[in-house]
Amino acid sequence: MRRRAAGERGTARLRGTRAGFTILEAIVVLMVIGILATLALPFIPLARYRMDSAVRGVALALVAAQREAVTRQRDVVVSFDTTAGMVYVHLDINGNGQVDTGERVRVVALDENVTFGRGGAPARPMGTLSVTFTNTEAGRPAVTFYRNGSTNQQGGVYLTTKQAAANPGHEDHARAIEVERATGRVSWYYFNTTVGAWSRGF
Repeated sequence: MRRRAAGERGTARLRGTRAGFTILEAIVVLMVIGILATLALPFIPLARYRMDSAVRGVALALVAAQREAVTRQRDVVVSFDTTAGMVYVHLDINGNGQVDTGERVRVVALDENVTFGRGGAPARPMGTLSVTFTNTEAGRPAVTFYRNGSTNQQGGVYLTTKQAAANPGHEDHARAIEVERATGRVSWYYFNTTVGAWSRGF
């Protein structure tokens, strides 16, 4: 009888035990996570992630322009505003190389910390200018994708951070996008400071 009573009291105590965290415990855990994140932040390569995201965005705009040209059987012109940090994708329905009424133009904006250029990184064979396409649309350097997927010229674009453009010593921020004339194929590269040369991204 005594054993049963003691067992029942133990069970009652277990049932009364609370589960979970108090608000104070949760705040302490969050503070510890915050401190660890602050200590780790300087070691996270934010510039690399930012640049990889930027170069993929511009490269995908070029790839999408080529596919649209083939699918719609119309010329698609991609032009670059190097001052404002904008990429314009123009469906040129009548093929006259100008934006006419009713023709759609999509705009892709660079991240506010990203700009056209290569900073202190050496140039690739495509040229030294931040945008090496020599044709223009509305005064902007541009490349045209044709209905068969090819382009009107070989060339490309350099991207880097504004920090690297203003200060030397950040060559690893540089990215390059190249477009082949015959196939319209788009490839991108990053400057690899470990080997001192450009390495292919995709």
